[in-house]
Amino acid sequence: MVEGFTRAKYLVIHNKGERYKVYALDGKGPKLIPGTDAPKMVVTKKDEELYLVYKVDTNQSVNIGELDISIIAKCKESYYPHLMPLSKLKK
Repeated sequence: MVEGFTRAKYLVIHNKGERYKVYALDGKGPKLIPGTDAPKMVVTKKDEELYLVYKVDTNQSVNIGELDISIIAKCKESYYPHLMPLSKLKK
């Protein structure tokens, strides 16, 4: 696990290009749930024993300014979550 993962505030979903949406997490920190309880359509990697789950309202996006997601878009493991400071993505 990455240090600081319990303090995550935002979820950025992107298409590896210029399109992205930012959503606020509920601020309560993640939960660990067994793989058998995880809905198959919302996991980043199939068939894991445990998943780290955050609660997010995807009906309301947040405007936090312009982001440069090229750091994430260049990663070969595009379906894995990337936990990093928002300051690395700010333009």
